[in-house]
Amino acid sequence: MALELSVVGLNENERSHKYILCAGAEDRIIYAVGSIHDPHKNIFESLPDAKHVFGGGSACAYSDRLVLSDYSGAYGGVPKQILEHFSPALVAAYQKIWPKLARVECRPKEIFEREERRMESWDSLAKRFGVELK
Repeated sequence: MALELSVVGLNENERSHKYILCAGAEDRIIYAVGSIHDPHKNIFESLPDAKHVFGGGSACAYSDRLVLSDYSGAYGGVPKQILEHFSPALVAAYQKIWPKLARVECRPKEIFEREERRMESWDSLAKRFGVELK
């Protein structure tokens, strides 16, 4: 399953932004980023072939690192283990916008990690990636 970065209304001067992780056509995962001022729903609706949002949150790019945190009020969050799984691909994708970026830090909110119901919805996807959810 390939990971694709889709940039929606974000430029190199906008370091704080939102992200969502969703299923796209042809067995791929889309990591879509958009303006911090846009609701997660607007980011999803701007993707023509996205099928389902798994979750989202906030992101901030610093000089050498990308910090992924928080969660979407509309779609829930993304488990830390899933974000870590995609970290190498995210670094490579983000380096096209911010070349000095070298690593990703994943800090989803603790409240999301304790919501077992939402975590259960990630089980099948995590198994597909070979990721163990704790």
